[in-house]
Amino acid sequence: MFWYVVIAVGVMNAAFLAWYKWRGYMTLDRYWLGLMLVMVPFAWALGSYFFLDYVHGFPSPGDELVHGKVFMRQKGRGAWGLQHPELTIKIEGKEDMVKAYLVGDSAEKIPDEVSFYYSGDPNKEVRLREESNPLWAALFLLLTPLLVAVVLAYIEWKRRRQRGPRPSDAGQPT
Repeated sequence: MFWYVVIAVGVMNAAFLAWYKWRGYMTLDRYWLGLMLVMVPFAWALGSYFFLDYVHGFPSPGDELVHGKVFMRQKGRGAWGLQHPELTIKIEGKEDMVKAYLVGDSAEKIPDEVSFYYSGDPNKEVRLREESNPLWAALFLLLTPLLVAVVLAYIEWKRRRQRGPRPSDAGQPT
C-alpha cells in the first residue's frame, strides 16, 4: 500500500510539471526542479526504509551478544513488499534458530560465522553486526533532495532579483 501512495505522489508531481511547462514557466533549472519533485517521494520512501532498518537494529535493554552459524540463505519479502536476502542462523550453544533480513548487503557477503544481539525470543528478527550500516544511505536519500531544493531556490531567487519587478507589479506600492 505504501508504494501506491509514493507512486501517486510522483504522478501528481509529474502532472503539475506538465501543466507548469504548458503554461510557459519552465526554464532549464526548473527542469531540474521538476525532476526533483518527481524523484523526492521515491528518495524519501527509500531513505525512510533504510532509516527504519537502522533504528530497528538497535539492541534492546537486556539483549546479549551471541554468536551463531548461518544455517540457510534464501530470498524473503519485507513489510514494504521489497525482496531481500534472508538468513536463518543457528545460535551457538542453543537450539534456537533466528532470522536476519538483510537490507543493504547480499547474502554471499555475510560470513558463515556471525554475531548479533539476542533477546531470547527466536521469533524476533536480529540485526547482524557484520551487516553494513544503512544510516549513510538513509541520510543521503533523506537530505540530498533538501540540499537540491535549497540550491534551486537560490538560483530562482537570483533570477528574480536580476530581472527586477514584473510589469504587472508596476504602480503597486512596495
